[in-house]
Amino acid sequence: MQKKIKLLHITSSLKMGGAESLLCDLIKNMDTTMFEHHVIYFHDGPHSVHLKELGIPLHQIKGLVSLYDPVFCARLYAHIKKINPDIMHTLLWAANLFGRMCAHVLNIPVVCAMHNNVDQDGFIRALFDRATLKMADKFIAVSEGVAESMRKRDAWLPAHKIQIIPNGIDFKNLQIKNEQAKKSRQELGLSSDHFVIGSVGRFMPVKRYDLMLESFALLYAQYSHARLVLVGIGDMEMQLRKLAAHLRIDHAVTFIIGQPAYQYYSLFDCFSLSSDKEGISIALLEAMSFGLPCVVTSSESSHAVLQHEINGLIVPAGNVQQLSQAWAGLMGNKLLKELLGDCARKTVVQEFDYKKMVSSYQTCFKDICAVGEHYSI
Repeated sequence: MQKKIKLLHITSSLKMGGAESLLCDLIKNMDTTMFEHHVIYFHDGPHSVHLKELGIPLHQIKGLVSLYDPVFCARLYAHIKKINPDIMHTLLWAANLFGRMCAHVLNIPVVCAMHNNVDQDGFIRALFDRATLKMADKFIAVSEGVAESMRKRDAWLPAHKIQIIPNGIDFKNLQIKNEQAKKSRQELGLSSDHFVIGSVGRFMPVKRYDLMLESFALLYAQYSHARLVLVGIGDMEMQLRKLAAHLRIDHAVTFIIGQPAYQYYSLFDCFSLSSDKEGISIALLEAMSFGLPCVVTSSESSHAVLQHEINGLIVPAGNVQQLSQAWAGLMGNKLLKELLGDCARKTVVQEFDYKKMVSSYQTCFKDICAVGEHYSI
């Protein structure tokens, strides 16, 4: 009987988020006859429950005084050594950094998944990255844009070290879960006459929810039946609530905190993201799978998922007025709304099925193990 590959996943967080959701889907759908999974995480969250239900061994690492203190580092090293994996898969910035350092010392192959453009990390993080990038065997970029940001910042990286594996979702399972637990508009104080704009994401500066609120204020001034629903969690929640009150739109904005997004997609008339850049947003793919017309902002000339006026609308990053106008355009054009939604659904089904993603990850892990010292196939 063929020996299973012992695969250790290290993630900074199991909170609600696209990367965390993708990790759970990946583990759930990988070949159980080929891989034995272990997960190390730093910040707890609802996804730990999902992984426990799958029977995955979980190990949370904490520091003594603060999260990333010397005790944390020692505990992380000790846990990895005890598990003794054949290969490691890390995701999110802190897990990528500490994971590849430990893997280097323990001589374990490591694959670092990159879910966001590296130019969003900031100067200090970039310094740590550059000092440790050589320790990784492979980088998985979730989009060409993420890969290009790596090539631009770290031109010395060999081309073969960066592999693009687009994110994917299990859209059929998502529909089933929605049918079982979907919310009604009445539960949120919404009516069938309201035009509901929805967004899903972490409440943090890079997501630019301040821009979204300012744009919505312009829209609401003209269309009083417009409503905005923000599903997420994060440190900026109170700041965003205060901004909504300052803009006098708080009665038209609903915050849904810490709840699964799949319960709410069917309530939206359109979906929107306001960040300057994204890798491949899981929330965007999920919204598209529900046939929602999507409006996103972007600072790049092309988008990893959407084509303007074909399967969505793309607005220049930071442009409050144009974002508001794009929403208004959908409100007044039912045909465009339906066409964009239909094309969005087809795009996800044809290009972002989770099966393609899982197969690519499995092949990547197997190939690295095949040439490594710790495992041979």
